[in-house]
Amino acid sequence: MRFQEILNEYMKQLCCSGKELAEASGLSSSLISRYRSGERLPARNRDSLNRLAAGLSKLSKQTQIPLSVSDILKKLNDSLQDSQPESSLCFENLNILLEALEISSGELAKFLNYDTSHISRIRTGQRSPGNPEAFADGVCRFIVRKCRSRENHIQIAALLGCEPQEVMESPALYNRLKGWLFDGRCAKEEPISGFLSTLDSFDLKEYIRAIRFDDIKIPCLPFQLPISKYYRGIEEMKTGELDFLKAAVLSHSAEPVFMCSDMPMEDMAQDLDFSKKWILGITAMLKKGLHLNIVHNLNRPFTEMMLGLESWIHLYMTGLISPYYFS
Repeated sequence: MRFQEILNEYMKQLCCSGKELAEASGLSSSLISRYRSGERLPARNRDSLNRLAAGLSKLSKQTQIPLSVSDILKKLNDSLQDSQPESSLCFENLNILLEALEISSGELAKFLNYDTSHISRIRTGQRSPGNPEAFADGVCRFIVRKCRSRENHIQIAALLGCEPQEVMESPALYNRLKGWLFDGRCAKEEPISGFLSTLDSFDLKEYIRAIRFDDIKIPCLPFQLPISKYYRGIEEMKTGELDFLKAAVLSHSAEPVFMCSDMPMEDMAQDLDFSKKWILGITAMLKKGLHLNIVHNLNRPFTEMMLGLESWIHLYMTGLISPYYFS
């Protein structure tokens, strides 16, 4: 049997849709569709094939006929024995990468010695590069050369689904990027799916009980901070935010509070101690009855915006927060 026939047989056996398999495997829905139609074949023993087998095995555990990853992988690999899968770029991932890093078609075209309009047509899928491997090699070399900051590494790691330290070295970054451009994982769907899943399962009453909101006591102590104070660097900025929250809670003022911060969300999320203190400070302000006016900076990477949105779900559900946006 051909690869697409085996894949469709598995999906029929498991009664799963292309969207369900995409979510279980981490591959894009469009790539699953091309696999099913035979329009595209994965290379043998590549990451995309491993993910496909793992996704099918994961879905099978919800049925009465669990299938092992190794058995599925062997059957799919055998079907590709005599096939010559075409090496094909995932244009969706190419666009996600360039947009996340704010790289224009003109910049990339200049480095690759391409015409800008040709790059634009490649990005929209209207044209394919004559040599996909060479094109991907050039894209990856350009990214490695251009994106050397820690913030860039955090952004790229979020897209690739790995830790920032795993892409700090140039060879590792190059290899992961090139594999990702060909393997077809769709990173854009992951943060949205995570957010919708969190939103669907969130229970405000359960959250209030978990943080013991009703038990929080707001102290009334004389407290004063300097009218102005300078904080330098991310670590001092965290201290500054906590100082501000403490001052707002302990002050006698009941005026609405305005807050704005452009601190990287990834850094905040990784510092669990700071996150706990920050959430406690915000919770205490809400307990005091203060109305918060939050100014959100939209000039952030997409994945970072989704992370922040997911973190703020419980706060917005209190009705005590008004959001404002600038870009």
